[in-house]
This record gives sequence, C-alpha cells and structure tokens, in this order.
Amino acid sequence: MKEQPESMRKTEEFSKDTSLPVACTWSTAVARTLSGVPVERWRRKVIQGVLASVAPSTLRSYKKAWCDFLGFRSGLSGLSHNVPPTTEDVLQYLSHLDDLGRAPKTLKIHVAAISFFSKATFAHDPCGDFLIRRAIEGWGRLQPPRAESRKPISYGLLSQIRKKLRSICWSRFEARLFSAAYAIAFFGALRVGEVVFEVSARGSTRSLLCEDVQLSETTVTVHIRQSKTDQAGKGVMVKLTASAQQGPCPVKDTRRYLYLRPPGPGPFLVHEDGTPLLRHQFTRVLRKAIEACGLSSQEYAAHSFRIGAATTVAHLGLPADRIKEMGRWKSNAYKSYIR
Repeated sequence: MKEQPESMRKTEEFSKDTSLPVACTWSTAVARTLSGVPVERWRRKVIQGVLASVAPSTLRSYKKAWCDFLGFRSGLSGLSHNVPPTTEDVLQYLSHLDDLGRAPKTLKIHVAAISFFSKATFAHDPCGDFLIRRAIEGWGRLQPPRAESRKPISYGLLSQIRKKLRSICWSRFEARLFSAAYAIAFFGALRVGEVVFEVSARGSTRSLLCEDVQLSETTVTVHIRQSKTDQAGKGVMVKLTASAQQGPCPVKDTRRYLYLRPPGPGPFLVHEDGTPLLRHQFTRVLRKAIEACGLSSQEYAAHSFRIGAATTVAHLGLPADRIKEMGRWKSNAYKSYIR
C-alpha cells in the first residue's frame, strides 16, 4: 500500500483533533493551515460557526480560491500553509491572476476568499489595503470591455427549450418535470439553488418541498424558505401568475407535472422514481436543450433564467423598484443582470 502524503496525514490528524466533519465544513487548505497548531475548543466552535454563516455555493467558491492562493504562494516562495498571508503575498497573487487575463470580478472573489479564511482562522486580514483596492480598480479600467459571459434565457427561447424537452427526455414524466422546473425558475427569477435539491452546510435541505408550493387556477405561490441572501432562513413568498400566451406558463406547467407526480411529501421536483431533481441534472438537460435549439450551450447556464427574467421585465419597462422586488435584490446589483 502506498504511503499517504504528509499533507493528507496532517489533514486527517486535524480532523480527528477537532472532531469536525471535514467533508461538509472544512477545506483541505484550512485543515493544512491549522495543522499542528493547538486550537482551543471554543476557537474550533467559532470557526465552525463562521464557515456555516455563508451559503454553500459561496463557501465552495471561497474554498477553491483559497486553495489556489495557497498553492501559488507555496510554489512561489515555498512558504508553509500555516504561515499567515501578508499583503505582499496577496498582491503578487493578484498580479499573477491579472497576467492570466482574469476579470476584476474574479479578482474580487479571490480577495474576499483570502480575507474570509484569514479572519476565520484568527489571522490578520491582509486584504484591507489601499494598494489592493486600487490595483483591482485600475486593472479593470485597463482591460478592454468584456462581453457578458452568460446570455439570458428569454420567453421565446424558453418556448423552444420546452418543445425540445419532448425529444430530449426519455419519458413524458421527465419532460413535464423539467418544463415545470424551468418555468418556475424563469417566472420566479429564482436561483437554481432555490429550485433543485441541495443540502446546506448545516445539513438542512434548500430545495422546494411539496408544502412550499400552492397551486390555484391563476397562480403558483412558492415559499422560498432559505436562499443565498437569506442565510437566517426568514423565508419569502413568491407569487407566479399564469401566462396569457400559449407557451410556457408556471401555472399550466406545474399543473401538468403534478398530474403525473407520485403522491407524497418531500422535495417538490422529483423524478419518476421519487429521487429529487439535482443541480447537475437541471443544468445538463438545459444544455442539451440549448444545443438542440442550434445555440452554443457554453453561452448559457442555470443562472440564465434569472438573467432572462430581469432582462425581460426591464425591456417591458418595469421600474427599478419593481425589478428589485421581483428578484429580491436589495441593491443595484440587478443592473448587472440586464442584457
């Protein structure tokens, strides 16, 4: 049997020492950072709480960025992972990313990740520096304008996708499942994590349950119990109104799906065998449908439904406050969704 690398052994030792689930809470990089460092129980508990305070998708992005940063720093200077990063380390890394042509938004995500994990492990935050803020801003101005990476799914494209599902999906049930999922995502301007089945870092499900969906003759009311911007789980009710057109409709497509759905509680969107609809399935079928429409699937993603909803209502002349209310935006971030 091959001997385990030292870094892996240290990670396992740290996991045993802290009694924390590495798989759902800790990245390998964090384990390496704290490996061999005595950590009191209260510190471990604080760190665990801090990591659980952000959305699972955000934590995944932060983990990857943190690992990339530590790997770059180790290769450049040979510093051990348990040495706290300095502002100079961060600037060297950001300069490297800019040389690779990374967008300023990507650089900001890496800075946020480094700042988050530094503070979460009781280290000095190396990112609150004038040079970092100004350098990213300046690099953004020096780069040529970028084309938007993800295109919106319009009502017209959604109509085409809906038709293609009949030939892409292996059964009528599956076609109706994805028609309902895509209609709810588009008309509700929902994030994919608010539609499909996911488990949060705390072990709670983030998917729509049967009791979260109320269907009437003219509306579908969806209870979003928790979302990326609602980590406290206050919840919000989203009302989707029936479409007067012949194509996709949240009410009609939901009713058609429920006609075939097996009775019983649990996740609302399930396959014919009762297993829940997952993120990768939502995206994979979408890309197949996009390609069947003669378009490049690389230009679209699951978030294209939310982008498409914002773009559609903006083109219809909906005022800014109504657009923000529709998508539950609390700032002017909605503007970046309008194409």
